[in-house]
Amino acid sequence: MITVEESLLLPELSSITVRSGQGGLSRRIRWTHIMGGNKIGHFLEGGELLLTSGKGWPDDPILEEKLLHSLLNHQISGIIFATGHYLKDCPPAALEFGEFHDIPILEMPFDVPFVKISKAINQLIMNKQFWKNELMNSISPGLTKQLTSFTDIKETCDFIANYLKCPIILTTFDQKILTTAIPVDYQEPFNPSRQVKMMSNQLNNTISEEKSIKSFPNIVRVSNPEFPNSVAVQLLIGNEIWGILWLLNLGQAKDQSNQQLILEYFSSILIDIFVQQKQLEAKEKLAQLEMLEFLIEKTEIDLNDADVKLRNLGFYHNKQWIMGIVLPDLNNQSISSKEITQVRDAYKSWLGANEEVSGFCQFYKQQLILLISSDFDNLLLKQYLNELHSYLIENTQIPNISILFGGIKTEWKSLNQSYNDIKSLMSIVKTICYKEGVYFSDELRREMLLYQGFNRHQAIELRKAILPAEFFTERGEVFYETLKCLALNNFNREKTSEILHIHRNTLRYRIEKIEELLQCRLSTSRSQFWVQVALDLEALAT
Repeated sequence: MITVEESLLLPELSSITVRSGQGGLSRRIRWTHIMGGNKIGHFLEGGELLLTSGKGWPDDPILEEKLLHSLLNHQISGIIFATGHYLKDCPPAALEFGEFHDIPILEMPFDVPFVKISKAINQLIMNKQFWKNELMNSISPGLTKQLTSFTDIKETCDFIANYLKCPIILTTFDQKILTTAIPVDYQEPFNPSRQVKMMSNQLNNTISEEKSIKSFPNIVRVSNPEFPNSVAVQLLIGNEIWGILWLLNLGQAKDQSNQQLILEYFSSILIDIFVQQKQLEAKEKLAQLEMLEFLIEKTEIDLNDADVKLRNLGFYHNKQWIMGIVLPDLNNQSISSKEITQVRDAYKSWLGANEEVSGFCQFYKQQLILLISSDFDNLLLKQYLNELHSYLIENTQIPNISILFGGIKTEWKSLNQSYNDIKSLMSIVKTICYKEGVYFSDELRREMLLYQGFNRHQAIELRKAILPAEFFTERGEVFYETLKCLALNNFNREKTSEILHIHRNTLRYRIEKIEELLQCRLSTSRSQFWVQVALDLEALAT
């Protein structure tokens, strides 16, 4: 099989444009198939790249959603829309579907024959399979049998290191180390970061700018004083290098006469595993999104089936359940794809280091949602969630990150209440909180009950009833800022004068003027309460 990205390098597909679902370009194409009618799912096995002129594409949104859901369940590799006759553009629902589920939605002119596209792709699939079969026939059956049984990149790299009797390093294209492996009896010093840095400059000078399809990997000789006979294998998907396999002192390996073929075969196995992992990640993402939809929207699902799906998603702790939403900035609640990736990776790493907590992080309806379960009591769970916040700040490039958590529930069936708590909490936090942090709905319950029903007009009217208009004149500005500073410091006069860098007598004078405007004493708890309410309403009113 080939990937969608590889197919797009074919000359016959040069008129095709990716409209959405860029994240799914690594999906494998099993074969091409022409769409006809709404019941195409009956004819699919999974992995098909579908071609449609748009004739028969549903006008009814309900039927369209049903069709797309069927295609999702069959895990198609993508859809090519031939526009310009039956369809002017790709259907908006299909574009949204592709972006949401990482399924490429492609567009081509109507006058390009489907047979030209199908023939080119299917021929490439057969050529690649033929090359792989030829490669397998050139290597001992025992070796191919062992390698084809591996499903894990680390396990495969360990085998390669022992078979070739040399240390190996697997990195991303930009030299981030993914894994390392050394032979069992290897005794020499081994510093992976140092070795990669020494050899990377040589490799960068050899990378071709040409964009073409290659069945075989680029194998480049690199060297350094410590490992003079080393090799870098560029692992290609289409024309993109997703990884580099560094083999140090390869000259010590056995079967040197067959070395090129062995390296090509090892590389093809690693690429297959990588693509397979991408496919599994896509299926896991689908399962997570379906679970969020069920928990939040209360879509119909068998409760026993839901229990099984949660266990399959890794939820082994079930005494406490909670939902959270990650915000990169309290003042700007949108989140970029780069930030989503950073948070997901950091959250996954944090979960790996904290086995007492289960969960996942998924982007759902324009929000980055955390679903968490644990057997901890409330106090200890909150402690862990505060540690999670610190971990995300340290391991992402998002310094102002905040997390809003709904109520902790004792069963997953109540998680939609936890999500609704967050929605109420979000407007409150934006109104009364001034810095990033971790916010729990149960700790701000009073504020939620007090403020969540206010619209902007009501907030302005209540604020006017508490604070006279003189506070918002040029002359009254200094008294308003002094009042805010007092409230932020629990009306502690000494601390307030220190922060404002003014003498205590000056502060005393200002407080007298403030009390004169408010017509009440600031020392009373009632006055302090209403001043705090007015200040809390500032963001909502403005």
